[in-house]
Amino acid sequence: MEMSWKENWPEAERRWRAYWQGGIVDRPAMLVTAPREPPVVVEEPANPKDKWTSIEYQVRWSEAVNLSHHYLAEAVPQVPGPQAAWCAYYGGPLTYLPDTIWMDTFLEDWSRAPDWKHDWDDWGWRHLTEMMRALAAARRGRFFVGFPPTMHTAPNDMLAQMRGVNRFLVDLVEYPDEVTAALTAMRANFGRMYDDLWDLIHSYGYEGYGNWWPIWCPDRLGVFQSDISCMISPDMFERFIVPELEDNFALVEHACYHLDGPGAIRHVERVCDVPGIHTIQWVPGAGQAPGALQWMDLFKRVQAKGKSVLLGCQPGEVETLIRELDPRKVLLGTGVGSVEEGERLLGDAVRWTAAYWGGRFS
Repeated sequence: MEMSWKENWPEAERRWRAYWQGGIVDRPAMLVTAPREPPVVVEEPANPKDKWTSIEYQVRWSEAVNLSHHYLAEAVPQVPGPQAAWCAYYGGPLTYLPDTIWMDTFLEDWSRAPDWKHDWDDWGWRHLTEMMRALAAARRGRFFVGFPPTMHTAPNDMLAQMRGVNRFLVDLVEYPDEVTAALTAMRANFGRMYDDLWDLIHSYGYEGYGNWWPIWCPDRLGVFQSDISCMISPDMFERFIVPELEDNFALVEHACYHLDGPGAIRHVERVCDVPGIHTIQWVPGAGQAPGALQWMDLFKRVQAKGKSVLLGCQPGEVETLIRELDPRKVLLGTGVGSVEEGERLLGDAVRWTAAYWGGRFS
């Protein structure tokens, strides 16, 4: 696969393949980015809706983002697919803001629920696929086109947003059959949507998978989540969320689970036991003190289950993370101020891996 905006692509591809196979070259897999000066700027449309739905603007913006950064180590130049229809499937009303899109609560009564079998294929889905097709054609041979953020919003979180979080939590007790039926149908739709986007992207000559992080996987990868899980018990997680994870993980060769915030940690071992899981992506959540090292116990719990952890860190934390964690089962993301700083960090990472782990992985 050609990727002309990634100078070290053959080497990065080799390291990515090692990571997904549970191996290592000479250091952990790393995502290192640095800014280009001056950044490329494109003028935003005055209307927020145009910003998120204009195909022309999204193409120009994606190119500007990639031209404004250096992608070092295994970081892959790509911009995730558009948010043109964030959660709009099933006809949900959208609010367009300058920095995000929000779907308003609209499922007021279970007796007036959407037609789960058909309503996912609405204007939002059709517009998103049209935009993905334009982005894939524009980026071909230069940088990667990733799955849109919409495909990382799991059915359980989407349903909670349709219903309203508080009502959804009550529904788990008062309307469990309705919730289960809706989630079962939405999971089936999610699988079809994944397949459709996979086929679309690969019809333009792309190989593998990418998403909002600058990652790449040679096989089918899925990033799944349950942000609502921080508010439910292990028993409810088992009943309502685990079946979704089992179905979604079965769609792909490697599954990544987006673990968001301390309240969700109680479920991490259970997620690690679901067949197909490869990586736990840790996000500390709002209000947490900066720094990765305070979560070292969590990272070790994940690795003790034989799984990898994807985490963001500061450059000064990399040595400790390499010393304390199995380098085969960690994917480190960090930003640096310049290419020179990034190259020094990568050279240090090779030396630290040799110093702390010797030749045991060769």
